[in-house]
Amino acid sequence: MGILGLGSTLCGLLALTLVGCTPSHLASKDHRYVYDGGVVEVFEDYGDCYLTIDGRITKSLEPTMNEALNNLNRRECLEKIVIISSHGGDLDVAMHLGRELRQAKVTTDIHQYCDSACAFVYVGGFRRLAHFRSNISPNSKLGIHQPASDLLLRKCISLDGQDPAAITKINNYLAYMLPKSAANYFFATMIAQSCKGLDYIDSKTMLKVGIATDSPDLH
Repeated sequence: MGILGLGSTLCGLLALTLVGCTPSHLASKDHRYVYDGGVVEVFEDYGDCYLTIDGRITKSLEPTMNEALNNLNRRECLEKIVIISSHGGDLDVAMHLGRELRQAKVTTDIHQYCDSACAFVYVGGFRRLAHFRSNISPNSKLGIHQPASDLLLRKCISLDGQDPAAITKINNYLAYMLPKSAANYFFATMIAQSCKGLDYIDSKTMLKVGIATDSPDLH
């Protein structure tokens, strides 16, 4: 199940899980943005502000996220949390969004699944949450696979005639976003997988290597 309409349907669970309070009604001034691939929502609850992404990572998500982040940044919040539910999409768009999230110093979180290019958005969070037993996202995990190269006619970037520019771009991005051990683990897991399947990094490993920074379930 995705998170369409999360602002009106999962508010109580968000408050209970992420903030530790009893359910409440959302504050006013909530906003919903529809783009070619999914929905982005911005809302507030118990002093925290949430931006949810539910859908594919496409070019049209960039201007939508600009609007949504501007909306989020105008709000006075205890914490700004971006919750992602996506099976992936455009890698370049994902890295662009990840940089915007890091610049905004938001927290990133996963709702049920975050696969492929979505993982590059998630690591953009200044604080990155992983869940073990949350009602929102039980057992957070990242779905990782090797990107396919446009230069190599959609072949995996590590095959013969590999795309060194793509490898360098990904390595530089991960090195900027993550501690060294976490960046190395992410990249090694990615390269070890084909570009047609997924390998999963679970919440325990995410925390151990530093891909995730914190788990609300451990507090």
